[in-house]
Amino acid sequence: MVEEKVRLLLVDDHQLFIDGIRSLLSREPGIEIVGEALNGKAAMDFLQDNEVDIVLSDMSMPQMTGIELARKIRQKFENTQVIVLSMNKRKALIQDAMHSGASGYVLKDATKEELAEAIRSIASGDTYLSKGVGKILLSMNQDLKPNEDLASLTDRELEILKLIATELSNVEIATRLDISRRTVETHRKNIMKKVGVKNSVGLARYAFSHGLMEG
Repeated sequence: MVEEKVRLLLVDDHQLFIDGIRSLLSREPGIEIVGEALNGKAAMDFLQDNEVDIVLSDMSMPQMTGIELARKIRQKFENTQVIVLSMNKRKALIQDAMHSGASGYVLKDATKEELAEAIRSIASGDTYLSKGVGKILLSMNQDLKPNEDLASLTDRELEILKLIATELSNVEIATRLDISRRTVETHRKNIMKKVGVKNSVGLARYAFSHGLMEG
């Protein structure tokens, strides 16, 4: 049986950077680069006619930024995920990227191994933040409901929330707790609904602000 590959679209206004990413990932098993675009409009046009699992997009591009592109992709192509690539560690930009619908934020000085890890994590349904970026976001406690109450979470949900906050994947949590990945996913959705956040980054911030993890 042939393993299904993760299909990538590379988006950057510098061809040299695209070539560099293509070279880095060319021999990574299970990953296939199916296209490239030099701007957001070209990326949207490509997505209109091609199946893409993940878009790797530069943050800073003329006409349409990576954040704007992530927002448009989320609206029109719900099965396509976005990883924003940037050198910027500003809290506001990272938060904007994740709130726009991006599933990952990877720094441009990441290693090939980290980039491949980000792609595989997101393809499996998780989010991904570059090393160090997670701690930046955990220092933020914005956008939380003023009347959130931990009492609404079950003991199992609290346990899973703490593990999510340590950046464990669904598979790793399932293994740790000896339950199925589907069960973890169900708990994750229930927790997000109860505490009023939309993704794993929000869950991590919630856990940090309520003293559920060591920071």
